[in-house]
Amino acid sequence: KKIWHNDTAAAPTIGTTAPTYSDDCSTAGWNDVGDNQIGDTVYYFTETTVPDMSDFDTYKYIIRDTFSAGLTFKAVTNIVYVPAEGAGVELLGKDGVTIDVKSEDDASTTEKETFYVDFIDLKEVLKDAGITWKKGDKIYTYYNAVLNEKAQVSASTNSTQNNPNEAWLTYSKDANQSGSGDNVTNDSEHDIVYDWTFTFSGEKVDESGNPLDGATFSLLSGGVAMNLIAVAPTAGQINGVTAAADTLYFRPALAGETNSVTTFVTTATANKFVFFGLDDTKTYTLEETDAPTNYTKADPVDVKIGDAYKVPGKVLNSLTYTVDEEADDDGNVVIVNNKGTSLPSTGGIGTTLFYVIGGTMAAGAGVALIAKKRMKNE
Repeated sequence: KKIWHNDTAAAPTIGTTAPTYSDDCSTAGWNDVGDNQIGDTVYYFTETTVPDMSDFDTYKYIIRDTFSAGLTFKAVTNIVYVPAEGAGVELLGKDGVTIDVKSEDDASTTEKETFYVDFIDLKEVLKDAGITWKKGDKIYTYYNAVLNEKAQVSASTNSTQNNPNEAWLTYSKDANQSGSGDNVTNDSEHDIVYDWTFTFSGEKVDESGNPLDGATFSLLSGGVAMNLIAVAPTAGQINGVTAAADTLYFRPALAGETNSVTTFVTTATANKFVFFGLDDTKTYTLEETDAPTNYTKADPVDVKIGDAYKVPGKVLNSLTYTVDEEADDDGNVVIVNNKGTSLPSTGGIGTTLFYVIGGTMAAGAGVALIAKKRMKNE
């Protein structure tokens, strides 16, 4: 099983050939580890092997998959048979291939998988698709999910706060006297991949380091203000991370959520704020859109998150932050406002007023100079 490590910032291209993948947890593309922003689509595939089915009249072959709470299954997007030689063949939608999404209370099997792909009789499915099977050929099943609002968040090195997803195969073990492989099956080992999401914090203070309320902020990605959802801690926790009472918490909005905001304001009791459910491939810009009364507005700040993983990807090896292209130790961005007011912007009425007053003064000075010269000559 593999997950798309989206450092390439593009969705994978799914064809009819075998995908290229890595096991080192650091390479972009198909890997054992991925990282995403809440609301992102997360891409997966499983690679299963065709066994020797010569002794079977029928062959049971079920690909099972279960998602953790922070992932919402969307769809199986393709199933491709890839022989050792020759072109691949798409099997999605073929007769005998069924996809079932299990409900939590479905007790039809002892396994609580999220969904499964059932080749009711693999031999028959391949025959109907015009495929002459060979032992060792591969079947690739592609599907995706959304990283949702329950995603576990990582905020420190050596964290294990991730969103696992595991798959396994149920297959015929022995042919009974009738040649059917339906009655005796085995399960393969479970293969697990891990999806990660991150956080950074901010703090609004005055020039003396005192908490400052009344500042309005937006969080931008790609130059566009993000839709954010304000979240209250539950039992001192936010998605697996310890939360504080004097802090505002925000996550990216999911598609269709209507209670999102693009700005927020610091208060007298909460001058700190945390964004969680963020990706490591994006540059986030924290922008103060309005300063508190009698204070100058601070410059925007760019924040980028970096990470590395211990193989097989279930432990975070390092978590780093870059703030305005400089390394930052803890990912806490302190935004300072100084006393004073901002100069009027170019083209505003304030600038026009300065031009009028300045021009009047210059004209008056010129008139006075001419009058003085005339008096001297007289």
